[in-house]
Amino acid sequence: MRRLLCWAVLGVVMVGCKKTEESVDANKAVDEPVAEKSEPLDPFDEVEQLLQKRPDDVALYRRRANLFFKAGDYGKALEDYSTVIDVRPDAADYYNRGVAYTSAENPAMALEDFTESLRRDPKLLAARFNRGVLLHRMGKTAEAIEDLDQVIAADAKDEHALFNRGIFYMDSGLTDKAIADFDAALALNKGFVEVLINRGYTYHVRAEYQAAIKDFNAAIALAPLNTLAIANRGSSYHKLGHFDKAITDFTRSISIDNKSAQVLDQRGQAHASKKDWPAALTDFSRAIAIEPKFALAYRHRGQVYHELNNPELAALDFRESMLLEPSKIDAIPASYRK
Repeated sequence: MRRLLCWAVLGVVMVGCKKTEESVDANKAVDEPVAEKSEPLDPFDEVEQLLQKRPDDVALYRRRANLFFKAGDYGKALEDYSTVIDVRPDAADYYNRGVAYTSAENPAMALEDFTESLRRDPKLLAARFNRGVLLHRMGKTAEAIEDLDQVIAADAKDEHALFNRGIFYMDSGLTDKAIADFDAALALNKGFVEVLINRGYTYHVRAEYQAAIKDFNAAIALAPLNTLAIANRGSSYHKLGHFDKAITDFTRSISIDNKSAQVLDQRGQAHASKKDWPAALTDFSRAIAIEPKFALAYRHRGQVYHELNNPELAALDFRESMLLEPSKIDAIPASYRK
């Protein structure tokens, strides 16, 4: 079973995300016109020409930083955002640099910048939203929920904030609150596929498999190639004992993305439930080939070898599983825990 985690990192196109902010500085200089040319200037070239004329114009550094960010050059974006902050800092610039730090996988610095942005402008909801998502990513889910509480209090129709807070509640084991947030998000946007998937996952965790399947069906109707919805529906079918339906869904998911070790493992489990040991063995072996440190797949393959009366190969797989995941030793048959 997999769940969608939406890290709502600003400035990239993904669910729940907001773009980098332009300056809120009322004194931002107006760009000078560039001489007409037969071919339009590359945006970077245009900024460079303007910087040659106005090397102290922080607005141009901000613009270039945004260009670097969109191009995925986070190091250079950080340099330019820092130049702006050193000269004339404001909440939006700390926020933008926090976005760049997040994308550059530097959560500690991103957290500092989002916090400074909020100190300067407590009403900058984008900074509070993204700080909340970042805090959750850092394992500080209670603080993350507090941030999104404030976002939702300010804008009760923010479907992305409701969606993400629902995920935070889910991770905290508060499934009633999670479903309430997912319901509220769907009331605002019935076609929000990721919410349907996550509500379905929440129902699955609560062993409400029919409700889960209903949500996954709705998600698949909206997004027929969404492997997450398809594979999760397969998991719910498996729990209900509908092994053939589960295998059909897992196979469909694999036909779209044949690199998912987790879905191969899930299909292997469905084959094992039917005692189709050769098919199960093939799937677990494929999963391990894709993800060589997949402890669960080793345990499952070890069990298949055990069922096939091959204790030597079973022992090898169980031993590898214990090495990779010592905390799961109780999942290994007692006779193999040596």
